Amino acid sequence: MTFISYHGAFAVFPDLQPQAGIVSFNTPPVFGIQNRDPESRPVKQGLVKYQRASSKWRNSALEAASQSLFDESSTRSEDASVLLVFLSFFSPCEKIPLELFTRGSTPRKRWTIEGEIELVDATNVGLVPWLVDILADDQRLTRAFRELCQLAAVLKYPDETYHLNEDMSARVHRSLAPDALPFWRQQTLIVAYRAIPWKYIEFPEPVVKSFLPHLHHVAEAFHDCFDELPTATRTDFMLTLIEAFRFPDMAWKYFAIGQAELAAGRLKDTHLRLCIGQTKAVLGRLSGNMDEATESLQDFISNDPAAAVNKRIRCEVGVAIIQRSLNSIQVADLSTAQKLLEDWNPHGDVPSPLEEVLSFRKHSLLGRVMRLQGNFDESLRLLGIAHEMSQKPSQLVFDEDLRDLTCDLADALRELDEPMTGEDYLRTEIIRRTERPDPLTGKSLLELALSEALFAQERYEEAEKICVDIESRASLLKYERLRVYVILAKLSHIRSDFEVALSRWSEAMQALQEFSLVDGQVHTIISASMADVLDAQGHNWLTRESPRRASLNELAKPEGVPHWIAGFRQWADYLQSRGRHDL
Repeated sequence: MTFISYHGAFAVFPDLQPQAGIVSFNTPPVFGIQNRDPESRPVKQGLVKYQRASSKWRNSALEAASQSLFDESSTRSEDASVLLVFLSFFSPCEKIPLELFTRGSTPRKRWTIEGEIELVDATNVGLVPWLVDILADDQRLTRAFRELCQLAAVLKYPDETYHLNEDMSARVHRSLAPDALPFWRQQTLIVAYRAIPWKYIEFPEPVVKSFLPHLHHVAEAFHDCFDELPTATRTDFMLTLIEAFRFPDMAWKYFAIGQAELAAGRLKDTHLRLCIGQTKAVLGRLSGNMDEATESLQDFISNDPAAAVNKRIRCEVGVAIIQRSLNSIQVADLSTAQKLLEDWNPHGDVPSPLEEVLSFRKHSLLGRVMRLQGNFDESLRLLGIAHEMSQKPSQLVFDEDLRDLTCDLADALRELDEPMTGEDYLRTEIIRRTERPDPLTGKSLLELALSEALFAQERYEEAEKICVDIESRASLLKYERLRVYVILAKLSHIRSDFEVALSRWSEAMQALQEFSLVDGQVHTIISASMADVLDAQGHNWLTRESPRRASLNELAKPEGVPHWIAGFRQWADYLQSRGRHDL
């Protein structure tokens, strides 16, 4: 999913905000004073007020650090004192990566109102400049951490992560003046949420998942104070939570959307409403609640006049259309999904980067729909367009979608009896993921598609080796379990190892029960495979008298998804070549 934010905000000090209205997009004022005559009296007064407040919060950190470490005469640096206080607001139960602070304090990419990409400084949403100076400087930050480690205040791990225990955190908080606590909570919230990359415009480093417990901790500590945040900071925080929704697990997803709704509060913003609705639709599908998935998108067409002129809102409507199409696929209504996707197009001849993302998603998803419908040539054409978009040099980052896109490409090629070409795509993507300095996880789907491509080339030993390895992995997705059982069953079946084949087909049938909406043809093919095994073992009387035959045939609905699992069509042909006529 893609969500868009805007920037140009006042800092996070209510008493320092000017009485002006909301600042325009692409204008990054700090405390609302930098685009005015520095010699004017109001500006001088604002600067003096800011400097006094800044000095107050810094001094509060120095005093709290001295009291917490019981060393008032220490020559400890100011940086170390500030860092100790800052650390105390993060989760004491988790390691803290250095990257959390550097990412959260350095410029981050955001979408503009016109669907372009801009870099936004942390000061624009309220991180004070003197904290930016410390946190964004790797060498300075490392020195401060080293100093705290030497004082035994912080523990350093071999993987370059750090830990401040709960007792020290509590001691620091007790040492801080009560009126300083809101300031430090706000500053840590800004750093924690800004460390999360936005999809399609920033690289999804694996270390990001270790940021989530800290974001959870600081957001939970702040959740009853969201109204105190300036609108732009609050909006950026809310949209980043929605971006972070894409990370596992379900408990995190529920927390992220819940906090986003709290942060949105009573803000009247078409863009925010669309973003929350889209995310709740995804949550509904993931949890199996299709009523929620559908209802969340009921009012996705905005009556707001902004929708007619605002490219960002038009793109969000496009994202909502994609979510509706995914809902349709979930209930096997492929024709509706196809129509929804075909009706959306970029506005104008030169698409913005955000529209390019939507176009990529449209072609990817429409290509999948076409394959599921059996229109394999058109599927390959559409998926090829999406793949070409993902490979051309641009400021967009499609890394998080390449796994699924590559699997769809390979499956379309499998259906067209071009498994060698599919194998090339799969191996290229697997190598790309594993050769990164920080290898990406989630390769099981790619390897299962590769195993099917190898099976199609009669390279059975290679296919089996991959599947056996995948089967041994923990936490496989439901679809991954089903597909590995199917491929292993086919391998045993084709080798006439019928005892093992029957066991594998039984596992596949059991795995299939976890899917609430499955086309009857999938049941039929698995059932026919089991019947073929029983016949080969001389138990054909069991299959002839089975009362399940009629019900299985009735399940094969024309509106279903007959090509859900790539390779089943060819497997059905194989069974028919063995004399089975019950498919």
